[in-house]
Amino acid sequence: MSSEEKKQPKKKAKWRRRLKWVIYLVAIYSVISFIYSLIPETALEVNFLQEKKIALQGPLLAGFAKSEITPPAHLWEKLNIYGQKPPISGVHDRIFARALVVSSPESRERIAIVSCDLLIITKDLKEAVLKKLEGKVNGETELLLAATHTHTTIGNYWDNNIGQRVLGKYSPEFSSFLAERIAYVVAQAGENAQPAQMAYVKEEVHGLSKSRRARDPASGERSPIDRELAVIKFASAEQEALGYIISFPAHPVTLYRRTQGKISGDYPGFLANSVEEEGGVAIFLSGALGGVRSTAPGPNDEYKGEKEPFAKALKQADLLTQEVRRLYQNLETRPVSSAVSLSATIELPAADIHFLPEERPFTGLRFYGAIPAKIFSLLADYFVLPDETELQMVKIDDIIFLATPADLSNAVGRELKETLSGFVLPLSHCNDYALGYVPSRAEYDMGGVFSGSAAYERFMDFYGKRTAPFLIQAFLKMQIRLDSSSAD
Repeated sequence: MSSEEKKQPKKKAKWRRRLKWVIYLVAIYSVISFIYSLIPETALEVNFLQEKKIALQGPLLAGFAKSEITPPAHLWEKLNIYGQKPPISGVHDRIFARALVVSSPESRERIAIVSCDLLIITKDLKEAVLKKLEGKVNGETELLLAATHTHTTIGNYWDNNIGQRVLGKYSPEFSSFLAERIAYVVAQAGENAQPAQMAYVKEEVHGLSKSRRARDPASGERSPIDRELAVIKFASAEQEALGYIISFPAHPVTLYRRTQGKISGDYPGFLANSVEEEGGVAIFLSGALGGVRSTAPGPNDEYKGEKEPFAKALKQADLLTQEVRRLYQNLETRPVSSAVSLSATIELPAADIHFLPEERPFTGLRFYGAIPAKIFSLLADYFVLPDETELQMVKIDDIIFLATPADLSNAVGRELKETLSGFVLPLSHCNDYALGYVPSRAEYDMGGVFSGSAAYERFMDFYGKRTAPFLIQAFLKMQIRLDSSSAD
């Protein structure tokens, strides 16, 4: 027998031992993961670390302003879309920051609502704006700073290792430019303040948004979505239009990668520009847009070939503009009598990020993915994610703006409207981006079984399936405090 023939049984025995160890490890891992998955859930506790409130009594003043935030060419790098980012080749349409400031002639305090043609808002950006405001205005400003969530403007303003992967390489010069322009528009809106009247309306509009969830395997249906378009009109005592706030829940991704590298505000920018043609400043606020995309004019029409990449976004904006004008045409305004802003710094729970499925279809068993998710979450908690963030509730007469530092699921937006009282407007991408996506419990569980956007948004939910109930409970607690203080 040759030496090679003698070695063969030894090699086979060696591989059998290795295979046996692999089987042992997989079995142990599966048992531990399964036991871990059986640990009962407990509700996350809402802990307010700090609160800040400004309350104004009427009759109040309101002022609007807009300021261009299109960066000069020497600051151009890449568009802030996800994934591979094309170099910026030019400007298709200018991008803006638009502001409303509500104030009282008897107080130096003011409440500002600002919308920017940006992808997200970071905590550092808001802090930089407030810092620059100190030299521009007298008195205190409560700022609600929001992004329209357009995916076709410049990034480069998130000074964070993970953030730079999303928005591109951090640029101190552009960040300072951006903060300066936003602070300027707030100051200008304050200077434009005058006695104002207000009216508001909301109505479901169809054909302009669509669920991007996978169809349920059992029913074949997509999830129902909230299609409410909200319009708030501000006018002078002489009934001249001062400005509008428009909120609609649909992702501005009609352009995405099809702009040939050109900066654009997507449909929110086109919508605001179009409404402003009849006077006033139009502020667009992204509603609970998680899981919902814009659809107009549709996938099977003349624009499917993308011969003109901006045509679809322009059509979406045109159809929305028609709806906005129809809604505000017959509104009867009345003086703005009260405004209050409550900001709460909340303690964030431990991270709970899941990038692997946990539920096996047809069995209901959850086991694989639990342990690596826990390790990944611990690392993210320690090295990446913040310990706290800000929630904000702004109430102007009966209108309640819920500012969330998240890409808020459309389903969670519906829950907030059902849970809280008043003319409730849940908003995404305000003041920070600490929570990531916030899907509902049902959507979260669906993301653990099926692929598609539900799985992606589940992974991007930094704090797990308890985030949505946690957020709803926090806002309910804030409304109780707001109402009790108003009664006093």
